[in-house]
Amino acid sequence: MQLTPTAFAEINRLRAKTTASNCILRLRIEQGGCMDWCYSLSLGSAALSDDHVVQHGNLQIVVDNASAERIENLSIDYSEDLMGGGFRFHNAKAVQTCSCGSSFQCA
Repeated sequence: MQLTPTAFAEINRLRAKTTASNCILRLRIEQGGCMDWCYSLSLGSAALSDDHVVQHGNLQIVVDNASAERIENLSIDYSEDLMGGGFRFHNAKAVQTCSCGSSFQCA
């Protein structure tokens, strides 16, 4: 899993607003969205024993087993446009992605 410098900076900006001392980023893949699956990012306080943990600088990114099965070589970017800012996901397992960039289909 990779974070672009702009995604890393935005996550750190959001983390700075929390009071948690060990703030982690949790990535989940949930059913829904325009396609079969959608990405969900949230800040949390601890990884669970069966989570996949990726260290990116001072940031821990955790992914549960079910979500990990639906991502491959995931890259997370952040950009701003006329509609506002948002995270963009690039997933090698996605065979089709919605134009919103937040939902996808797997093979």
